[in-house]
Amino acid sequence: MRVANWRAMEIFGKVQEVARQGGSAFMDDVVVVAKGNCPVGTITREPGGVSIRHLRFTPKRSRGVTIPVKKRKEVAFTVKHWTGRIPGTLQASIRKVLKGSRPDNIRVYAGHFKAPYAHFVEYGTVKMKAQPFMRPTFNTMKGKAKKGVEKVMKQSPGAFK
Repeated sequence: MRVANWRAMEIFGKVQEVARQGGSAFMDDVVVVAKGNCPVGTITREPGGVSIRHLRFTPKRSRGVTIPVKKRKEVAFTVKHWTGRIPGTLQASIRKVLKGSRPDNIRVYAGHFKAPYAHFVEYGTVKMKAQPFMRPTFNTMKGKAKKGVEKVMKQSPGAFK
């Protein structure tokens, strides 16, 4: 049996686009839940605070070569050291990213240049207990992913005509 003129590529393209929209809407929900699970620190200092440090040391090596003891000279300089902390920086860094090269690839990231410590909070360190916030979010939300995409597809039945 042969079905003629049923526009398979057009229909499957629309199904894929609606599913992509549903996945994007679902990942927006994941971002909201992850931000709610993210721990917010209580230690604050003046934002943008800078302390001045005076450093002095005697280098033992220069460009991979050991400097003879008689030729070593003490180096002294002043450094501005940033000391500010802003509570909620890690929480604000949680975001959804759509990959342009692969439109079906939607990701949720935590951390950026102002909060490069997301993985330390998530997995812990030798000196700090782990406070996972991303993995529990994905574990609770992954069962709802299929339902979320199906919900968007049911809301737009006119797209498949």
